[in-house]
Formats: sequence, C-alpha cells, structure tokens
Amino acid sequence: MPLDPSDAKSILYHAKAVYLTLDYNNTRRILDILSHHLMIDEEMLRARVFGYAISFYRQRNFPPALERLDELEKLALEHHSAGDVSLSCIYRGEIYMAQKKLDQAFRMFDHARATYDENNVSTYYGIIILSKCAVMVKAANCQKQLMDYRKAKEVYRMAIEFAERVRHAKEALPQDEPDRKSKVEAAYRDEITARCSLGNLFQNMSDCANAIEEYE
Repeated sequence: MPLDPSDAKSILYHAKAVYLTLDYNNTRRILDILSHHLMIDEEMLRARVFGYAISFYRQRNFPPALERLDELEKLALEHHSAGDVSLSCIYRGEIYMAQKKLDQAFRMFDHARATYDENNVSTYYGIIILSKCAVMVKAANCQKQLMDYRKAKEVYRMAIEFAERVRHAKEALPQDEPDRKSKVEAAYRDEITARCSLGNLFQNMSDCANAIEEYE
C-alpha cells in the first residue's frame, strides 16, 4: 500500500539528512522510494525532483542534473511556483558557467532575476539560495567573461541600485522587527559585493579612478 503524506514527508526529511552528509548516491536511493511507491503532493514532488538535481550537481554530473532542473521548471510553471522557477534557473546558470557556456548561463541568471520572488524563495534540503542581487551579479559576471564590458557594467549598476533599495527598506524596518539586524547586514553585503564586482570590471578596463570610487 502507498504511504500516507506524513510518511512521504518523513522520507523527504530523511533524504535531506542523508544529503547533508554528502552521501549523494544514497540521497537518490531514498528519493527513489517516493518516485516508485508514493502518491505525493505538488510541493513534495518538486522537492523530490530538486533532490535528484542537486545531488547530481554536487557530483558534477551535469547532464542528468540539467534534465532534472528542466523537469523542475516545468512542474513549477504548472504549479505556479515562482520560487522553483528561479531556483531551477540559478542552478542551470551555475552549470552552464562551469561548462563555459556563458551566453546560456547569462540567460538563465537573467531569467532567475526576472522570476525571483523574495516572498517565495525555495529552501529545499537546507540550501541557502542566492539573493536576487547575487543573481544579478552572476549575470553580470557572465558578460564580463564574454568581454562585453558595456553590458556587464549595465547589469552591475542594476544590481547596485537594487541592493541600495533593499538596504534602505531594511534600515526602515522597526527596531524591534525580528531579524532586522541580520537583514540589514545581508543587504550591506550584497551592495558591497556588487560594488566590488563593478570595481573589478573597471580595473579590467584600466579605469582606476572609477574602480577606486566603487571600492570606497
């Protein structure tokens, strides 16, 4: 008999625990139980698919990882889950960067930016997902490596402007807001990363004056 949803959730928790031990082969074996024997809800189905994808990704076995990430995006679109669409795009972008397919990587990161919903960020398997600003910096890095410095500069500036807006919004939160300090610090880190990345670009362009301005 198929297990009930609470049992399915327990199996996913077990898969997460095994994933965190870096035992990716056994992670997939546990997920196979869900694949073959259970009627599971939409969110658990997407979690299972991402589990396969991230375990292959960690082993740098990119072809099956990409297949599962494509599957995740299709499911996310069917289930109206913007968080899983951007999650799929982020990891496909990472894979394409590793494969030096920079045009494809840029398209993935840019689509992740466009679909990113800060109120609907997927957090499967305890994985910390890139912030929207960090995704924008990744997209700009692709253009930098492609030597399209004009486009890279444009996207870095977009990331900086976005990070500034986020920082101002976090600083405006009430002092007793839960996690206010960590939210403000995260926003500062994003802004600093974006500014330093733009500064590095200016250095590549032998524009030391503008580089120093960003570093300061």
